Amino acid sequence: MTRQSESSLKMIVVFWGSLWGLAEATLGTLLHMVPWIAGFFMFPVGFYFMHRAYKGSGRLSSIFLTASVAATIKLTGLVLAIQAPVRVLNPAMSILIEGMAVLLFFKAFGARIGNIRFREILTVAAGWRILFIGYHMVLLALSLYDGILQLGWDGLAVFLVLESLVNTGIILAFLKMETLGASSYTGRIFRPSMLNSLLLFTAAVFCELLF
Repeated sequence: MTRQSESSLKMIVVFWGSLWGLAEATLGTLLHMVPWIAGFFMFPVGFYFMHRAYKGSGRLSSIFLTASVAATIKLTGLVLAIQAPVRVLNPAMSILIEGMAVLLFFKAFGARIGNIRFREILTVAAGWRILFIGYHMVLLALSLYDGILQLGWDGLAVFLVLESLVNTGIILAFLKMETLGASSYTGRIFRPSMLNSLLLFTAAVFCELLF
């Protein structure tokens, strides 16, 4: 894995972070129309983009930086003030928590990602959810917002257990596909460049404001 320069790092994280932000604004919006469905797919989508940023840059910092770009795009939804601020802040915080969890995951297991096991991926799929629940518990303790805690025990069980298991299966499947050479094909489709990065960032912000 080649370690890229600072300028290349910025280009790569803006490119993959913008793709993630675009996916959140389009695919995420569509999937959220059906209860629970988004939770089965959106974390693997984010994981994929963070993984590609790390693979392309050779830097662990690219993982959280990619999440930061996606979260920034999400926060542009505050500009129009159509939604309650918490409806924008919570997804943005979720993205940042996912970024932190995936960074720790690659720090621990990145050296043997091609031979990763189900239970190891499960630690990150469930780990970020535990942190997210903890974040909402802090908000509740401060009498600010109960958020995901509104789901009750049954809803939290689906969020923490079922969604984590499905996420783990999806992530494991695409990591295995990469070992078979699928990444070389997607690499020909998604090519980071400064122009592409800026265009994608603009498109992602536009879709976030539109939807």
